[in-house]
Amino acid sequence: MQIKIQNKEIVNAADFLNGITMKGKLSIARSRMIQILDKKQKEFAEDRKAIVESYAEKDKDGKPKLKSDNTYELSVEGNTEASKEITKLLEEYAVIEYGEHSSRLNVLEKYVTEFDEDVSGNVAQGLFVLVEAFENKEDK
Repeated sequence: MQIKIQNKEIVNAADFLNGITMKGKLSIARSRMIQILDKKQKEFAEDRKAIVESYAEKDKDGKPKLKSDNTYELSVEGNTEASKEITKLLEEYAVIEYGEHSSRLNVLEKYVTEFDEDVSGNVAQGLFVLVEAFENKEDK
C-alpha cells in the first residue's frame, strides 16, 4: 500500500504529527512517519536545489555562481524558469510506501482518521492532508 502527499504539504503534515502527544505504539508510529516525511522533505530540497543550480549563472569552470549571501546568481530569465519548475515540483506528490512500516502506519491511520481535537492553521492543514492521504491510499 501507499499514500501520496503533495510536496508543498509535507511540512504541514509533519507539523501536525509533531504537535500531538502520543504513547506507546502510537508514538512509535508517529515518530516513524515523521522520519519518512523528513526524508521526503530532504528529497524535495535536493530536487529544488538541482533546479536552481541548473538555471544559475556559471563560472569559467561551469559551476554555479554564488552571490555574497550564498544564494545562487540567476538571470531574470533563469529565475523565472527556475520558479516555474519549482512550482511544478511543489505540486508533485511524494509517495510513501507502507512496506515494512505497514503495521505502524495502519495504527497511525486509524488515529488520524478518527482524530477529534481542536486544531487550527497549518496544524489543521496537516491533519487534513494526512486524512486525505489515508482515505485515498492505494494498493500497490
